Amino acid sequence: MPLIPALFSVFWVSVLAWCLMVAGLERHLAARHPVVHAGLGRTGNGSLPLGRELAMLRFLCAARDRGLGDTGLGRRCTALRLLLVGYTVFFLVTPTLLAR
Repeated sequence: MPLIPALFSVFWVSVLAWCLMVAGLERHLAARHPVVHAGLGRTGNGSLPLGRELAMLRFLCAARDRGLGDTGLGRRCTALRLLLVGYTVFFLVTPTLLAR
């Protein structure tokens, strides 16, 4: 399989996985932790189109889920953090692969 189509496929599958996992996390937060969910919606500048997404990234990176005592939420957040790290590594390694 040629390298560029394979990398393109990995990129889009990871973006799709991220979107679906974040949607699941938002549903989980809305159902079990509505105060936290509402706080994520109000966080950030209203004129900034990515305010809610940045609030979600801050929530994940700060590991605020650990203080809530919800193991299901913890598993979801851990999976998202692992995907974020994997995607970042992929994004940093891809130019090296393409340069060969």
